[in-house]
Amino acid sequence: MRKRSPTPAFHIPLGDEELKMVGEICAIQGQIEWLMLSTVTYLLELDEAAADAVMAATSLDAKAKIWLQVIRSKRVDHDIYNIAKLACSKLQGFTEGRNDFVHVFYAKEIVVEFSGVRLKAITYSSEPVADAGEVVAIRTRGRRQRLANEIRNVRDEAAELSQKFLQVENWLLTRMR
Repeated sequence: MRKRSPTPAFHIPLGDEELKMVGEICAIQGQIEWLMLSTVTYLLELDEAAADAVMAATSLDAKAKIWLQVIRSKRVDHDIYNIAKLACSKLQGFTEGRNDFVHVFYAKEIVVEFSGVRLKAITYSSEPVADAGEVVAIRTRGRRQRLANEIRNVRDEAAELSQKFLQVENWLLTRMR
């Protein structure tokens, strides 16, 4: 018999598809980081430990800058360098979008009337609550809010971005050394 997983402190008011997409955002980021690491390893002819040291930056943006500088140092084709540059420039927007749905508290936003004034209120509970509110993601830093229905946009942006990183790596692997 399978052991039941513990429940979190609060119910996460996302549907299965939304939860899946949040997981995909994280997994796709891993693909992008892997592609950058493998490209740097290949172009600089490094072993794993040396490549890890070169790419040791913790921020995705810093890793992308290293990746782009390594590609630039190899004097690659101008078109492929521009694709790499574009991928790096789009990475910052992706990182912000990812943070908006990963480093967050999910709750429902409802409209309540108080003394004739309509106000928005955030609700959450340890159990699912059947209300008509919209699911919002509230950043744990800065408290910025986004509607959960925007998760797909960030997931799709991540997938398209990973394709750019793959395109650069494929070009480099078939034409460099």
